[in-house]
Amino acid sequence: MEVREISVSMLYTKSLPNYENLKLEAGVTIALAPGDSIEEAYEKAWKLARGQVRAQIPARGASPV
Repeated sequence: MEVREISVSMLYTKSLPNYENLKLEAGVTIALAPGDSIEEAYEKAWKLARGQVRAQIPARGASPV
């Protein structure tokens, strides 16, 4: 089996007053070339998604994780 791309998605949910929630989501898809490491691609994808979610937390008034 040949893997040509990988995808990851991260969702951060923060409870707010008045029974409201703040939800931030980021996803990334990475195309793989022949010989690329799947593990390294996943590591990179998770790092990118996590960074995007973390960048949005202060902008939305939540405390960072």
